[in-house]
Amino acid sequence: MACHLITRKIHLIILLAGVILSVPSIIHASTVTTPADSLQNLLKSSTDAKQRAIIYIHLADIYADSLSIAPTYWDKALTEATQIKDEYMMKLALDALIQRYASKDREKVEKYISFAQQNLPEKHNTLFRYYLYCYNIWAEMRKNNSLETIELELDKLKTESHGKMTPEAQIQWEYLTGVSLDYTAMLTHSYRDISNAIPYVERALEKLTPYPFQDRVHFETLCHYELADLYTSVENKKAAEEINKMIELHKQWNNMNTTFNREFLDESRYYMAKYSQMIFMTDLISKEDTKKYYQKYIQIAHKKKIVKSTYETTAKYYQTMGEYKMAITYIDSAIQNQPFKPVNLVPIYSIKASLYYQLKDYKNAYLTLKESNKHRIADQSEKKEKQMIEMQTRFDVNKLKLEKSELANRNKQIALTGTLVLLLAVIGWSLYQRIMVKRLKRMHKELVIAHEEVRKQSIRATESEKMKTAFLNSICHEIRTPLNSISGFSELIFDESLDMDTKREFQHLIQSNSAALAALMDNMLELSKLVSSDLPLPVEPADVYGLCIEEMSALEKTISKKEIKCIFEGDKDGSMVPTNTFYLCRVIGNLLSNAAKFTESGTITLTCNVEKKKGQLVISVADTGIGIPADKQEWVFERFTKVDDFKPGTGLGLYICRIIIQRLGGQISIDSGYTSGCKMVVTLPV
Repeated sequence: MACHLITRKIHLIILLAGVILSVPSIIHASTVTTPADSLQNLLKSSTDAKQRAIIYIHLADIYADSLSIAPTYWDKALTEATQIKDEYMMKLALDALIQRYASKDREKVEKYISFAQQNLPEKHNTLFRYYLYCYNIWAEMRKNNSLETIELELDKLKTESHGKMTPEAQIQWEYLTGVSLDYTAMLTHSYRDISNAIPYVERALEKLTPYPFQDRVHFETLCHYELADLYTSVENKKAAEEINKMIELHKQWNNMNTTFNREFLDESRYYMAKYSQMIFMTDLISKEDTKKYYQKYIQIAHKKKIVKSTYETTAKYYQTMGEYKMAITYIDSAIQNQPFKPVNLVPIYSIKASLYYQLKDYKNAYLTLKESNKHRIADQSEKKEKQMIEMQTRFDVNKLKLEKSELANRNKQIALTGTLVLLLAVIGWSLYQRIMVKRLKRMHKELVIAHEEVRKQSIRATESEKMKTAFLNSICHEIRTPLNSISGFSELIFDESLDMDTKREFQHLIQSNSAALAALMDNMLELSKLVSSDLPLPVEPADVYGLCIEEMSALEKTISKKEIKCIFEGDKDGSMVPTNTFYLCRVIGNLLSNAAKFTESGTITLTCNVEKKKGQLVISVADTGIGIPADKQEWVFERFTKVDDFKPGTGLGLYICRIIIQRLGGQISIDSGYTSGCKMVVTLPV
């Protein structure tokens, strides 16, 4: 899902920005000059506002690669287009500028939104103004990694409308509500709830239909992108249709320009982004379509000589086609040729590990996962270090400004004459000093806070390393025990003084210890598989009642304590529910095994009931063992935690159970009201 989140963000920026990268061509005239030089010369002699606006747009297209130069030309184009009231060019410029500065410079974004309200006040421009506003809200939400921004805006809409929204405001409300539900599901890992956002965005799109194309095109594109993302998340094949609709809207909007030809606009990277988005829709389009889009994608890349930037998409293509070795090769090429940040390397290495797993190369799969974790920790440290450097730089800059200001004011004081002037200078100086002192105090406070946060992160990293060490020690212990048995009994087999019955017993012990060792490694691989993905587990109808009977029977066969009585209670009617049989059996078996481990005498009770009114399956395992203290009932579900360090185990059992149940859409907890031992309760939707 982290990988999906990163791909989604990149594609949205490419789509909505409207800033298409271009490569300047060479114009041969009487003297060899660049297109930019020619346009600059033409600009010097031109006084016509329309012509100047067109020239500035050409220059913005030429310098589309530059995040600093292109916006400057777009701003100048906006000024010239405003003079002649050319709405098409004004919208082009405002769209590009909002995309550039959203989430980066709030002051400039607010300026351009206000500009649109003043210079595009007509009713038919209302949707465009709302589009600029919605995009800014979305960007702020992503920047702050919080839903607070969008939720405040939704509340503001309700308050200002007093329950009576305009049609345009209703469209805005539907879209923002859909985005809010989508992002809420992503942040809370409630991926089943993503589908709840779809009706809102669809209604927003439906309400846009009556409006003329030139009025709705920007907002419609925004809605199609969100729907494409939502459909992808719920594995709906409509996602590909939405991307094709975006491409068509893009073409129609460009074709509306009949006054001048954007000869320096390079559309290739836009289409590459769309084709790449198609390629990443695993299982939503056929392999034939995937191959078709990849051929178009790579053809453009070869033509523009930007093949190195295609390695990540090519890796995904070969993964989809089942050519895992080729996919790994291109992932390695992407890592070597692209300056990925540590945070972006985490999902890439996770995908690489899964490919090794598919090839049954478990060693490299493990090493790659280890590399992924290393980059995750490095990213956290890098962010804190960057914050500290930024704060220190800001402090130094302000200190320098203060010193320069002091020198300037000292020189002014020497030149000033007259008591009144001197008095005013002293008053101004005093006020300035007060402001600067307050600012320095604020900066110092921010530095202290940042330092404290870094210290806390360091403590957390240390604790994490301790937990990993403890885990490795535990695993080594668990592995060493059967290995020692295998080694010892293997040597004894060759002892000629022993009879055949004894040797056969030793062979049996070697086999049982080998099986235990294999089971331990299987568990570790299963954990690796579970934590490598956040997607819901596949489900199918299963007889949960029968599964519980099987797991209880298995416990009764293995339990050695005759003082323990095993009890099963359940309702056979309605026990067919959609679930993942394999993983649910793992959870039930693990809970029963834990109960037996910590119970010396008494009962172990397994219950299974379907509560139709609540629409849920409830499974519980209760024992009369040592129990779990109230302050540790949530702690035991964490990784590497053990109630009793002297009991065998890795401290991962309950952690794995919680991961499985959460990916099945359910919950697992300890019944704090049960006092006779411990009672584990699992609830699953039916």
